[in-house]
Amino acid sequence: MVAENAIAGAAADAITDAMKSGGLDRVIVNNDEYSMTYTGATRDGQDADEFAYVISMLDGSTSRVLKHKLSEVLRKRSANGAPKFWIDGMPGTPPKQDAGVLKCLLHAEHSNREWIDKSGLTGRTCPKSNLKSEFDVENHMLHRHPQEARLINTALERERTAEARELASLQIEAMRAPQAARRGRPPKTEE
Repeated sequence: MVAENAIAGAAADAITDAMKSGGLDRVIVNNDEYSMTYTGATRDGQDADEFAYVISMLDGSTSRVLKHKLSEVLRKRSANGAPKFWIDGMPGTPPKQDAGVLKCLLHAEHSNREWIDKSGLTGRTCPKSNLKSEFDVENHMLHRHPQEARLINTALERERTAEARELASLQIEAMRAPQAARRGRPPKTEE
């Protein structure tokens, strides 16, 4: 009984130390897991200690991870066995972030913003401006703005169809012009 109280006391002390340092989300003492709950300050309506920030070893991008998922994320390994993510306190330094320069199609400063506004998305904007490739732009649109992506694709398809019809009409007119000239009639023009 005394040993159990000593273990519980040690766990309570460890939990208190972990709460103050913000370093752990659980404490294990003699194979018994003690959960830690903390009702500290909040940030943006969320518990300030609910999230941890990890840095990708692949590209240096920062991601927010729920603390109860942190150990699972830190166990992830790349094909060569190296850790996929880095967090403050780990040995070494994180890689520098390789930020992209492409903007979301809904970004206010996107080069096609005028066309997008004409498509019916006048009030829709997105601040994302660090995408690395066209694939990332498409993926971002499909996952973050699926309705807008469908509307943009529909508008593009309509434009392509209209251009194809106009081209077909010009080709037909070009084919009729020599026949009309042989018959002595001026070619038919559309007004």
